[in-house]
Amino acid sequence: MKLLSEDDYRLYSLLQEAATFAYDKERCFRFMVSPAESRDLDVIWMIKNIEFDAATPIARIRMDIPAYADLNSNFVNPVWTLNEDEIDYFNRFIRQKSVNTFACSDKDDLLEITVFQKAVLILNYEKYYLEPADTYKLMYSDYSKKNEGPLPFDFPIPDYRQLG
Repeated sequence: MKLLSEDDYRLYSLLQEAATFAYDKERCFRFMVSPAESRDLDVIWMIKNIEFDAATPIARIRMDIPAYADLNSNFVNPVWTLNEDEIDYFNRFIRQKSVNTFACSDKDDLLEITVFQKAVLILNYEKYYLEPADTYKLMYSDYSKKNEGPLPFDFPIPDYRQLG
């Protein structure tokens, strides 16, 4: 039986609450949210490989503004800073429409949503234990007054072209 390294164990601990919300199989990228990584920030992980371990570079991108998340003691992977082409790709990818199959009971529940909105749904489910139906009811106008708690479904997607 192989023992995990300390870094692999810390990554494994973060993954206990993490959830994948999208893949790009052509580019071999995985996109995840990990509520355990930071209780104060909502962060998207853009991972440089679909299969990954503690040595795989990860871009940690904030959901509220076009900025990288600051490192914290829980994070073990190498930091991936996106180049201009990768920033442009991320900005376009996060806005793509797809059919939401998360927590849908039948085909009548399917909605066309952006990849970003799917990240919001899954983050709220994992971090705040909020069902998708309850996230749909949250409004940005209410959230912007307090700036904390679950993200509203209509949260504006930041202009990630300004990421840097």
